[in-house]
Amino acid sequence: MSEHIFADGSYVLLRDRDGVWQVTGRSGQRSELKACHSQQRASVSNSEIARAMAPDAVLQEAVERIGSVRTIQAPSNKVRREFYKQAMDAFDELEWVRVIKTAYLRGKDHCAQPYEEAYSQRAKSYLHGQLAIALHIPLEQVEQYITQKVESDEW
Repeated sequence: MSEHIFADGSYVLLRDRDGVWQVTGRSGQRSELKACHSQQRASVSNSEIARAMAPDAVLQEAVERIGSVRTIQAPSNKVRREFYKQAMDAFDELEWVRVIKTAYLRGKDHCAQPYEEAYSQRAKSYLHGQLAIALHIPLEQVEQYITQKVESDEW
């Protein structure tokens, strides 16, 4: 894994921790971070940083494409779980939309497995966390923002 070094104040996503984090300092091969939507702080190896927060245009495009993003289709729970894992490991906004949308629709149909909600919550922590920062709105208002954007589009 390559190591990323980000400037103080940068927003980053971590491989093994949910949400968006802000770099508050660096020391050698480690970065000091604070969670953007909680009181957590962490000192992590630079290799634990997956990537920087996406540019605003990428985030807006992800929201605009929600209606056309296909859900995850799988012949079995084992395969579906692997698809969820691959989608999350991609650290891609549209893949997170797929995870959230799939878990939501399967939950509505009362066929979701417990692991699907966990993947959905993690995807939301990344996607919604970035949107809250980009839009300068509280995290709690992101879902309402997305709903309004999706409902205002003509599909």
